[in-house]
Amino acid sequence: GFQFWPASLLLNDYIIWKREVLFPSSSRVVLELGCGVALPSIALATTIPDCLCIATDSSAVVLDNASHSASLNTLASGSRFITRKLDWLHPTDLELFQQDLSNVSLVLASDVIYGFKQSESLVDLLSKLFTNIKSHQINVLLALERRVNFLVGDSSPQDHQATHFWTCLESNHPEISLDKIKLYPSTDQQFHPTWEMDTSSIELWLLSHKN
Repeated sequence: GFQFWPASLLLNDYIIWKREVLFPSSSRVVLELGCGVALPSIALATTIPDCLCIATDSSAVVLDNASHSASLNTLASGSRFITRKLDWLHPTDLELFQQDLSNVSLVLASDVIYGFKQSESLVDLLSKLFTNIKSHQINVLLALERRVNFLVGDSSPQDHQATHFWTCLESNHPEISLDKIKLYPSTDQQFHPTWEMDTSSIELWLLSHKN
């Protein structure tokens, strides 16, 4: 929660590049999940006017650090940056800021898939957001780093966590209709990350939910 991960840097580059066309509706409310240092949220709050960025994490210490970082920057005209505690394993936290959530049109998440339980909890959380927000389209920008490993009894190296996430997303909630587009790497050669880092294992996805 106190360092910049490559997936977060890539997501930050992308939203700055596409900042004028990120929002699928007139609502400029952003929800960042597992924010850590909240680089993407702070970047949007400092460049997009009249934007509300809600950075969430399960750790109060991490949220205090994110708030301090945001206070060191000049926010765009009319924009606000706030933090809220959100533990995916206890999604009742959502009820504490339900009014702000009802206007969310963009969800950000980077490097938040570490294990099977986290994948399942993230899918359940996204499902709650999609089912509770019915007035407008929601876009989710998900940046993930594929980490190849082994499981006991399975000698084939693969990214089991990310695979499990996609499986849960497609099978656990069949009632949710999502458009899934791979933004990076892709055939679109116009986007080039500005950070000097190895992006060979990083993917950026756009998930769009239409009611």
